[in-house]
Amino acid sequence: MRPTARLGVSAARNFGARHARGEVLVFCDAHVEVPPGWAEPLLSALTDPAAGAVMPAIRALDSQDDAHGYGIKFSNSTLGVEWLPLTGKGPYPVPLLCGCFLAMRREVYQDLGGFDPGMRVYGHEDLELSLHLWLRGYECRVVPEVTIAHRFSPEFRYPVHWEPLYNRLRIGVVHLGQERFFRLIAGVADWPQLGLAWEQLASSDIWARREQIRLARSYDDDWYFKRFAI
Repeated sequence: MRPTARLGVSAARNFGARHARGEVLVFCDAHVEVPPGWAEPLLSALTDPAAGAVMPAIRALDSQDDAHGYGIKFSNSTLGVEWLPLTGKGPYPVPLLCGCFLAMRREVYQDLGGFDPGMRVYGHEDLELSLHLWLRGYECRVVPEVTIAHRFSPEFRYPVHWEPLYNRLRIGVVHLGQERFFRLIAGVADWPQLGLAWEQLASSDIWARREQIRLARSYDDDWYFKRFAI
């Protein structure tokens, strides 16, 4: 399926999900290699109703080493991230999932409303989905039994400007309390894209989405960051 216009990552994934017919949705970047039998462990992990979405371990496709990432966590107040090492056996909870390869039951996807359609072009859409899952009462889990290889490009092959910062700010407005949001703003105050990103955000649907999400969630950001401290 090919859309008639450029959609950006979140909207493109939602576009694909609308055309899919299975009970489980797998969101997979094009530039990955998967091992034989990759699907069964992920499907098995999703039989637990508490599991909202799962991901395999990730390694770099063209790297000389065999480094793996087992989920992601926020690393600072500006919502920067870092990979996590292996810390358990079998499927286990992690703060954030990598969107390059993740699976979720269709019913959970529909419960959340999919990826945030207001995200622009690229950046943090997988982190927003992960945080949304946790705050709605689902768990994000890594399945270390499966490792897929992903090609990480050193540069974008399409124009990306203020959009990644816009997406960080959107997460802040929707999901974070006042104190953490102010720390986010302080941390990006000298970023040259801030003015345009904030202008675009202020004229978006952000306030309606904030209200919608907060009315539906089971937990707040204080609960999340007590569980997964930076």
